[in-house]
Amino acid sequence: MPQSTKTESHDYWAINYAAHLNPNGTRTVLTNTSRKVNICSYTKVLNNNPDWKVTKAKRLNASSVYTTYGFERYPTLPLYTAYFKIPGPSGSFTTTEFRSNEWYTPDALTMRGNTNYDDAANARLKRKLSDKIGNMNALLPLIESRELRKTIRGAAELTEDLLKTLITIKRTKGRSAFQWASKAWLTWSFGISPLVSDTQNLVTSIGDYLSRQDAATRLTGTFGGDQKRGYTTLTDTASSAVKVRTQVDVIDRISYRYIAGYDLNIKSANDYSMAEHLGFKPQSLISTGWELMAFSWVIDYFTTAGAYLEDLWTSNPSKNIYLCRAHKCTSVYSIRSEFVGVNAGYGIPTPIYNTPALQTFDFYGFQRTLPTSLPNRILRFKTFDEIGVNSVNRVLNLASVFIGSKKVNYVPGESRNRDFYHGPGV
Repeated sequence: MPQSTKTESHDYWAINYAAHLNPNGTRTVLTNTSRKVNICSYTKVLNNNPDWKVTKAKRLNASSVYTTYGFERYPTLPLYTAYFKIPGPSGSFTTTEFRSNEWYTPDALTMRGNTNYDDAANARLKRKLSDKIGNMNALLPLIESRELRKTIRGAAELTEDLLKTLITIKRTKGRSAFQWASKAWLTWSFGISPLVSDTQNLVTSIGDYLSRQDAATRLTGTFGGDQKRGYTTLTDTASSAVKVRTQVDVIDRISYRYIAGYDLNIKSANDYSMAEHLGFKPQSLISTGWELMAFSWVIDYFTTAGAYLEDLWTSNPSKNIYLCRAHKCTSVYSIRSEFVGVNAGYGIPTPIYNTPALQTFDFYGFQRTLPTSLPNRILRFKTFDEIGVNSVNRVLNLASVFIGSKKVNYVPGESRNRDFYHGPGV
């Protein structure tokens, strides 16, 4: 496949001028320079496959490696100017004029990345692949079925506890109502709802296996977000009493996209049985054991621990036809430059006239690579967007566990119903 590279460089002319304004109307020039400054240099990697239609017809990967950079909004290079009254020895003052369009960014203009966003995009594609196959881990609900009797009993006790709550609500100052609500929610969230969902998923998964057919499918997984960063610099000028202060604020808009084509050999694969389709295999024991651990669900709210363990031992009856990974980042720069006075030994200069300059531009980078296979999930904290999924249910779960752990305080002298709270029915 013919590959070509192209190197580009972006420069601008930086102007710096400073001069003393003498009482007789003349100027004493301190500096007057104009020089070429490199903004950034980068290399584009381009590929040309004239036989891509033939490659695609052979059911081979016709994608190619591709890298490009550039400006969506080019820098405008405005001037920032100032007049300062600079103190000198014996109470003397010197008025000095400053002009410049140079901007100072210590970090190079490069394409930023985020491993969490990359992993989240990978996870979305894997989830779609699993949904296409229709498999599940039925080992977990099978083991948890031993709690079915306790769940039914807990649901039945809710009616009895409701009556007791109404009777004692005044004596407990409403705390018994919170206790009953937390128990009801935990019974539903960790008992009844998973039971209904697992039963439905099991029936669907069995149906998918019985009606399975080999097929080819194209899947994508996308995730992205914004990152903010910024810094301030102070740079010397021709006068030791005045510096250039640069405030840089950047928003990095990062996104990842996985695109894959698969042959789903669900029917023709001789080693793909009903037991494997439903997760009855030794590899499922580790992820199942994690799910059965106390409060592992709390850890899974904020980390990828459960998904990481499951992904280590998951295999699907599919053959990868092609796979490519796209990474894009657009960095939106806002650079504010101005002259500021600093203590030069006699005092701080007084600004007579000061006009800052605002520099804005967008720098983008795009990269397409061809992984040989989907990477394994990584162990990490989830992003705010991932934590926000089903956030209401998660907050209610955590609040119910906290409220359920509290004892009901009764008013002194009143009778106590010690059997009021039985705990969640799971």
